[in-house]
Amino acid sequence: MPLSDPVNSAGVQFYYENSGAPSDEVYIALVVIHGTSYHSGYIPLAAIFAKLLPLAAQHNLRLFLLNMRDYPGSMPVSPEEVDKIRSTDLNVNVAILRELGLQIGSFLAWYGSLAVLAWSSGNMTTSATIANLGKLEEDKKARLRGHLRAYVIYDCPSYIFGLSPQPDFYNPFRDPSLDAKARAEVFSVWVTLYYQHPEPDSGSLSGLSTRAIEDPPPEKIATYHRFSPDEVEALTYPEA
Repeated sequence: MPLSDPVNSAGVQFYYENSGAPSDEVYIALVVIHGTSYHSGYIPLAAIFAKLLPLAAQHNLRLFLLNMRDYPGSMPVSPEEVDKIRSTDLNVNVAILRELGLQIGSFLAWYGSLAVLAWSSGNMTTSATIANLGKLEEDKKARLRGHLRAYVIYDCPSYIFGLSPQPDFYNPFRDPSLDAKARAEVFSVWVTLYYQHPEPDSGSLSGLSTRAIEDPPPEKIATYHRFSPDEVEALTYPEA
């Protein structure tokens, strides 16, 4: 089971999958950080990005697929940390987000020269990483200085950058009819639905559809429903 070295004095460790180094001596290492529920695996080759692993070498890449805290293999989030995340005190929220971000920063420093890609809600913690790199220990800053090549923000939800949610757009995490468990389960399906947008290139929200395709053809059925039960179990972790 590939685990990082402890990244702080609390012994936090991260599970990750690794494509291995290409044959060339000079290559790009890319750390990929997942979003909500769909994660980087714990069973070998069961990661949501696992199909990229055998393709990495031909593109001179070395992929690290990181599982965030509370996901299989990585250290769980403690009850005290959960309380801070859920606190109504903004200063407490800021402090715990900074700490979680610095833990990922320490993982990056553990490896060294690389680029980072965060998918969807994974940008919440990763943006806190990038914003707080200056607060890392001096040896970790020195390791990353000049070696952290890029931060790729992939398919990021707008709330992470402080934009107000659009009232016309459904989100299971804002659905008052669902409890916490049901919200996570509904999300795993909802996020894989297909939409037929009337004017996706308009640059306007009015050009987007708020409802998924009804009675979709087989190739447009929600991806979740095309997974086998074993794949769903391996790829998702709504409990996190």
